[in-house]
Amino acid sequence: MKYKNNKKAVIAACAYATAALTVASMLPISARAASVSILPMDSALAGISIPMNNYYASSMAPEKELKEFLETKVSANTVKETETVAPETTEEGTSAASESVTETSAAAESAEETTAAKESVTETTVAEETTVAEETTAAMTVAGEGVAGMAAVQKETTAAQTETPTETNAPSPYDNIAITRVSNYVNIRDAASTEGEVVGKIYDKAAATILDTVDGEDGQWYYIESGNVKGYMKAEFFVTGEEAERIAKEVGTVWARTTAVTLKLRQEPSTESLVMTLLAQGETYLVREENIINEAGENFIEILVSAGETEEDSLIGYISSDYADVYVEFEEAISKEEEEAELARIQRLKEEEEAARRRIEEEKRAAAAAAAATTAPTTAAPVQTEPSGEGGATAAETQAPAETPAPTEAPVQEPASGNGALRDALVARAKQYAGNLSYVYGGTSLSGGVDCSGFTQAIYREYGISIPRDAASQAYGGTRISRGDLQPGDLVFYSNGGGISHVGMYIGGGQIVHAANRATGVKISSMDYSTPVAYGRYTP
Repeated sequence: MKYKNNKKAVIAACAYATAALTVASMLPISARAASVSILPMDSALAGISIPMNNYYASSMAPEKELKEFLETKVSANTVKETETVAPETTEEGTSAASESVTETSAAAESAEETTAAKESVTETTVAEETTVAEETTAAMTVAGEGVAGMAAVQKETTAAQTETPTETNAPSPYDNIAITRVSNYVNIRDAASTEGEVVGKIYDKAAATILDTVDGEDGQWYYIESGNVKGYMKAEFFVTGEEAERIAKEVGTVWARTTAVTLKLRQEPSTESLVMTLLAQGETYLVREENIINEAGENFIEILVSAGETEEDSLIGYISSDYADVYVEFEEAISKEEEEAELARIQRLKEEEEAARRRIEEEKRAAAAAAAATTAPTTAAPVQTEPSGEGGATAAETQAPAETPAPTEAPVQEPASGNGALRDALVARAKQYAGNLSYVYGGTSLSGGVDCSGFTQAIYREYGISIPRDAASQAYGGTRISRGDLQPGDLVFYSNGGGISHVGMYIGGGQIVHAANRATGVKISSMDYSTPVAYGRYTP
């Protein structure tokens, strides 16, 4: 069979080889080499052997004719790449081609003997051509699948090489945050209407999560969750999106909660730095900066432990991030029940204070009565006169009355005796301001704001006790006592590493109430939230 009669089969084979190698050429060199070396023999690429074998069997000079055809139809680069693959894809076909050539030669010899045989060969040739055409079509189909498969492999390989692993970012604390923008506070209701029952209230610049948006009275309302409150608010009272995130970053407070039983506060972000004080487990501190990495690779957090009389006097230091949990806190709504509970707490403390005041007055009266009893004047016995005897004259022996001392004023009493009434009153009064009074540098007002020493001074002033203004003076102005002698109402002092910088009032149970910082205002803390350095007393 002549070359020209099998031209379609040759073109099919070359087309497949060209397509397959073109895809291979798209791969990186390393991937290309790998793809060539690992292709299995039953892959689509092996299908080239089908039309190529038939071609070899039908041509007297297959290599020469194929070379001429390729030189005229295929570029030099394509020929070079095809040759690279050819040895692998034609290995099985070599034996088959040799056998086909032998069979064809035998058929040709038989054809020379008789015309009938030649006609038979002609019919056989037509049948062979039909078979070749069918095989070529099948090969091209397989080839197409092979190209598609190789393209998929190439795509996956490229994706595997170009894709780089990315770290999953932790959820942002500002995701889904909406911030209120109101003059004071707004009620949260159980329905999207001003007729709905009030279930809580939310103040200005407080955070909420919007759970749903509904059409309500006079427009759009949000169904929100904030703190322990769920309910409806008009959408106009919220800002969302980028503006909400910006405000959230301004009003959100970042805290660090210690997890170690005793954690060292250092002067610098290094485990080699000076230890300023020790911090108690479970206490929270205001974070000034996170992720401070030193040259040794240690990660530290800068925190504010307590605010002093000035910013410079404040206790600020560094703790290891391995022993603290950092979180962001926002102002949130307060439920009706929570508000009622807080009001009840304050009312209970007021009643305790009032009861302590009455006890103080009773103790004052009792002390005055006792003093009066010990200073009452004495009365002399009457003078007895007897006759002198002779001459009727009488002689009177006069006994002068005992001298009555001048009345003296009762000693000036302290505001109360030392039986605990004053201490109870001081503590009850101070605890009323926990969570309800702002921190203000230099402040001494129980209504406008206080700093640490301003707070203790103002509480003592309510009960007639005058103490110095700043923490250091308060530490040295009273009676120094030991930790074991502490009683409610005494003062506990702290240092910033250079001197007394903070003070709180002991309220019993290992706790103090103090004006901590601007983020919390007045709060109740463990006495060991920082290591105390001194204790003082101003009560009897």
